[in-house]
Amino acid sequence: MERLRDEKEWEEFVAGSARGTFYHTLKWKKILEEALSFETEYLVIRDDKGKLVGVCPFALTSKLKLFRILDSLPESDFGGPLVLEEKAAEALTALNAYLPELCRKKRITYAKIRCPSETLASHFQAKGMTIDTSSGSMNLNLEQTPSDFIWNEVFTQKSGQRTYIRRFEKDGFQNVAARDINDLETFYNLYYRNMTYIGGAPHPYSFFRKLWDELYPEYFNIILTVGGGRCIGAEGFFIYPARKTAYQIFIGLDRDVGTQYRTYFYLCWGLIKWCEENGLKIVSFGGTPADPDSTNYSQKSKFGATFNQDYVVCLPFDRKRFLAREVALKLGRFIQRRLPPALRGKVQKVGFGI
Repeated sequence: MERLRDEKEWEEFVAGSARGTFYHTLKWKKILEEALSFETEYLVIRDDKGKLVGVCPFALTSKLKLFRILDSLPESDFGGPLVLEEKAAEALTALNAYLPELCRKKRITYAKIRCPSETLASHFQAKGMTIDTSSGSMNLNLEQTPSDFIWNEVFTQKSGQRTYIRRFEKDGFQNVAARDINDLETFYNLYYRNMTYIGGAPHPYSFFRKLWDELYPEYFNIILTVGGGRCIGAEGFFIYPARKTAYQIFIGLDRDVGTQYRTYFYLCWGLIKWCEENGLKIVSFGGTPADPDSTNYSQKSKFGATFNQDYVVCLPFDRKRFLAREVALKLGRFIQRRLPPALRGKVQKVGFGI
């Protein structure tokens, strides 16, 4: 185990990994450090011959001023170690053995590691550890399910997807890609208002200006739903050309438009069409509850997106504080279930990520 030294080697390993994402790249590391002020720990794993067999990006976060967390990765729906499949057991065992000393030195309460499979998660071992399976991500493979197939075979008359889209077009709306800083400001206005409406904590405008200045248009872009001289929806997404993937992550909605408009649905359709036009093969619709009955899950599945289960491993290194976390989580979930629907999301946002 060693800290990141060779940036070119890291980027090539991520690009060559089937599970590599934009969030594993050093471009996201720079955003975490410079825009979000996180301290980072980017670790590489080598075999006994010095060959690179794995990488694992971490950032240090804190929650409720009680817990210091070594998180892979915050502010994203992806993260965790990338390892060569044939070396997975050895690489993750080495990572598991390395973390206790690192976390003691940095006074870490626990490490939080997102794994894409139960097999990978099983390589981590610690007394009192937990594995959370309450969420995952929804992804759409456009090679297997192109937009024409979605329109003709996935959309149904009963669900009304084609009607939602035609209504926007009939009323003069269209999805357009951002072109200049004015479009960024339009996006941010809708994003801020939407996050406030749902009880979330919006990023400051400076964060998005950093994304724009550093990543637009190759690695970050925005789609706006415009018509009749106004914008009623917007989405921000990251792009990883090496894996031909787009990651929807930021949503802005005008909550004053009529209920006849399903703006989020139309934005998703716009992202699918944009990806096809720009040669991308995968659309990630981001973090999703592992509950097919949830609205979040249902909306994304209506495009033919498939659910990928996450296994979020928490390895405690300060067991007293970690136990306090577990008690707080259980209490929060108990209270949340008894709140009116309008307040549940706000309570969930307060405890998100602990």
